[in-house]
Amino acid sequence: IHIKELFLNGTEKALDNMKLTNIIRGWYTYITADESTKQRMADRISICDVCPYKEVLDLTGEILASITNDVNNLYRCGKCKCPLGPKTASNIGKCPEGKW
Repeated sequence: IHIKELFLNGTEKALDNMKLTNIIRGWYTYITADESTKQRMADRISICDVCPYKEVLDLTGEILASITNDVNNLYRCGKCKCPLGPKTASNIGKCPEGKW
């Protein structure tokens, strides 16, 4: 039982590290967005705009939107809880509902 618990804890840590790496890459891609990334973001945001899982972020969203000057950061995905700006910019990120 102890070995199984250690394995699961190690797997969870590895998954958390992968998630953190994906988050950092998403923010980097968002911050350094070229025209094709901006187009990808716009296409994905148009899908998110009509999704029932789109949620308003409270104070965090207001801070992100003011820092980035992007109203899309006022919102997040209700499924994965990611801010929509970097989520839609990510090359490797996917919609948890499979919409993009």
